[in-house]
Amino acid sequence: MKVVDRSANDDSPEALAAAALNWQLLANDWCHCKNFSPTDADIAYYRDPESGCHGWMCCQCFGIVQTG
Repeated sequence: MKVVDRSANDDSPEALAAAALNWQLLANDWCHCKNFSPTDADIAYYRDPESGCHGWMCCQCFGIVQTG
């Protein structure tokens, strides 16, 4: 079972490591969950350690919610 790490962010080395693990789970598509709303969605931070690409992903379908 795939599980994202919700403690991921870019504030510490440990949190960046969690964001890199989330990056590995990220689907190459936008979130298509029904009734998606950023205010009530279960989302987690991701970051590609090589390129720095980062954003938020849906914890249900692993789709992209927001990029930065």
